[in-house]
Amino acid sequence: SNNTPATAFNATTLNNSGTSDAIVRYVFTAINPANGAEPACTGDQTTVDVTVLPGASAANAGPDASYCNSATHTLAATAPTVGAGTWSFVGAATATISNVNDPNAILTGLQNNVTYTLRWTVAGVGSCGGSTDDVSVISYPLIQNVNAGADQRICTLTTTGDVTATLQGSALGTNETGLWTIVTAPSGSNARFTNAALPNTQFQTNRAGIYTLRWTVSNPKCTAVFDEVTIEVFQQPVAGTLSPNSTAVCSGASVTLTYASGIGAIGAWEQSTDNGTSWQPITPTPTNTYTFNSLTANTQVRVQMISVGASSGCTQTATSNVVTITVSPNTVAGTIAGDTLACTSPVSGNL
Repeated sequence: SNNTPATAFNATTLNNSGTSDAIVRYVFTAINPANGAEPACTGDQTTVDVTVLPGASAANAGPDASYCNSATHTLAATAPTVGAGTWSFVGAATATISNVNDPNAILTGLQNNVTYTLRWTVAGVGSCGGSTDDVSVISYPLIQNVNAGADQRICTLTTTGDVTATLQGSALGTNETGLWTIVTAPSGSNARFTNAALPNTQFQTNRAGIYTLRWTVSNPKCTAVFDEVTIEVFQQPVAGTLSPNSTAVCSGASVTLTYASGIGAIGAWEQSTDNGTSWQPITPTPTNTYTFNSLTANTQVRVQMISVGASSGCTQTATSNVVTITVSPNTVAGTIAGDTLACTSPVSGNL
């Protein structure tokens, strides 16, 4: 025969989705086709068995895990039905694995704020390839030493602007976040923070009163911890008006003065009888009116305003206008000498 024998066979791609080896058998039969008067002939058969190995199970390392202050973690990979699984570390962070081939191995020796990346590798059977999957584990430290800073006092609030305090919250650690919130505040205030996430942010407001502020520190897993600080805001004193602005009376008369429109607390009414060289407080301290009785000398009067936070350390003062009371001496009657006689004719005499 002039027919050329076959030397190669291209089989269809073979897959094995099971968990054990599969055998694919090929039977090859030699055939001599008809050639002219020669009939076709069937020759010997040859059998070829092909072993198809199962594919390795897809690697599944389990879910990522995070803890609060924990030194251990139980891994949760899926055990392969085909192939063998092995744990290994990816990166510089390492710990102790109880059994590298156990999908539920125990990881010990974890350090806080360290991210551990582990790889679960499922190796294929024979020359078949495998697969990998990674999982990350991290433990966060307990939150400690949270401090909102020292209480503060602000004595300089005016009627037209805001006051500012720089807060002194404790610094944030690795993986920690902070948040300032207002716990209590006077009604009508516009209290606010420049950036509530910063420990040393600025606090601003436009109302006098007592503010309670809270500094809360948290991390992704541990219980948040907070501390509070008190900010006292006092209005800066503003002088009112003493009236009438000036007055003149006779010696021994009485004069009533009225004080109005001051902001703060009345610290003292003061008087001077030496044209303002020295001032003496009027005691007990009057409120909004005071009557001077039996005046005998020129007197100047003023009112000193103090902060309502004076007892807390606010030392600002404000002085009213000065009222001058001019005291004039009373008129004193003169005397006429004794009686005298006069004639009808021109005469002269002394009175």
